[in-house]
Amino acid sequence: VVFWIHGGGWVTGDKTQVAEKPRMFMDRGFVFVATNYRLLPHVTMDELIGDVARSLGWVHRNITRHGGDPDRIFVMGHSAGAQLAALLGTDRRLAEAAGVPFSALKGCVPVDGDTYDLPAIIASAELRLQLHKLPPRKFGHREKFGNDPLKHIEYSAVTHVKPDQGIPPFLILYVRNHPYTSVQALRLGAVLVS
Repeated sequence: VVFWIHGGGWVTGDKTQVAEKPRMFMDRGFVFVATNYRLLPHVTMDELIGDVARSLGWVHRNITRHGGDPDRIFVMGHSAGAQLAALLGTDRRLAEAAGVPFSALKGCVPVDGDTYDLPAIIASAELRLQLHKLPPRKFGHREKFGNDPLKHIEYSAVTHVKPDQGIPPFLILYVRNHPYTSVQALRLGAVLVS
């Protein structure tokens, strides 16, 4: 089963924006599921993350009726969806709270995410604006994720990587010449292999 999480900066996007992904995966024997979640600013980040985890729980409970194996799920997502996928793939509490054994996750493929280490992306973005004497962004990462530094740590996939946690294999995809996603991808990769 491929469980796909759309991007859109947590404020836009829809599960229907999958282009050729369903056909490509289905032609290779996968069941493809795309999920929606409520968007900022109408909900909190905790609620948004909870939506995705509950959706994964629904898939785990119901996918056999659609020809999928509930114990062989690959979590994937693009951009904001990459952050959410990486969280599901590293923080076992999310899956388990939704009734999904962490061992059911057989792989995680975050695509072009820039928020695997949220404190780092917030600090670098704000420093860049300060150095260039630019005004703060109206709805940047700090505004989306709140001002609580403990929550920033909690929302970061790198925080949850620990030895012997049963973290599934990761394939981290990113655009090499994009400075924010490439640095974050390299950071997550380094934490996963250390």
